[in-house]
Amino acid sequence: MTQNGGHVWFAKTKEDATRYILQVAQRKNARKVVKSKSMVTEEIGVNHVLQDAGIQVIETDLGEYILQLDQDPPSHVVVPAIHKDRHQIRRVLHERLGYEGPETPEAMTLFIRQKIREDFLSAEIGITGCNFAVAETGSVCLVTNEGNARMCTTLPKTHIAVMGMERIAPTFAEVDVLITMLARSAVGARLTGYNTWLTGPREAGHVDGPEEFHLVIVDNGRSEVLASEFRDVLRCIRCGACMNTCPAYRHIGGHGYGLYLSRANWCGDFSATWRL
Repeated sequence: MTQNGGHVWFAKTKEDATRYILQVAQRKNARKVVKSKSMVTEEIGVNHVLQDAGIQVIETDLGEYILQLDQDPPSHVVVPAIHKDRHQIRRVLHERLGYEGPETPEAMTLFIRQKIREDFLSAEIGITGCNFAVAETGSVCLVTNEGNARMCTTLPKTHIAVMGMERIAPTFAEVDVLITMLARSAVGARLTGYNTWLTGPREAGHVDGPEEFHLVIVDNGRSEVLASEFRDVLRCIRCGACMNTCPAYRHIGGHGYGLYLSRANWCGDFSATWRL
């Protein structure tokens, strides 16, 4: 990654990670950040740190955008706003953004898309997670069904990718198996709609991509878990299949465990898992 012009930061704690991200944002005089759905950034509290510093953070995943407007926590790994129906979503859009259109999914999605596109074009920094990384080449992989992560990496001049240290695989051969397993287990498809591979900032002669690229690798308790009998939890690829088959989740939903546990389960807070 560094050979390709990128910057890599290993963060032992969540404070180390958010401090580095905030320093990059302040050095760039960023006023707005667009962000794709990322469990590790939820885990370390990136949004709160940036917002406390006066930087606007816009979630660009459709479900996350709706939840951010309603100040509501996510309830599912893959479909964060699954607990809201179209009537509730229209109410949120009307109250927060003055939406007056019909409550059909197509109309509301188009309305949100137009709003978010303005943010993509005006943001100085894009922040994404990282589904998988390849040590052999220094590449990171972003998997989405909406293409919003790709917009976060191509339009803003600076891209910050944040990943848990367990996301690193030796070669593309291992990731090939994992990325196929992720799509099949999450949505029953051979592949998701958008699979984006990045290896550093924009190269000379390329027309898109960030001018500056930062990769933040987060430990935040993972080393502790790796050395314990709970190490298998690090194999989780966030497909959500366990939630879909869990009797408790199917009856009480993702918010039934309380706010802290709901967020810890959703985002993979490994230090919380260890303490529990």
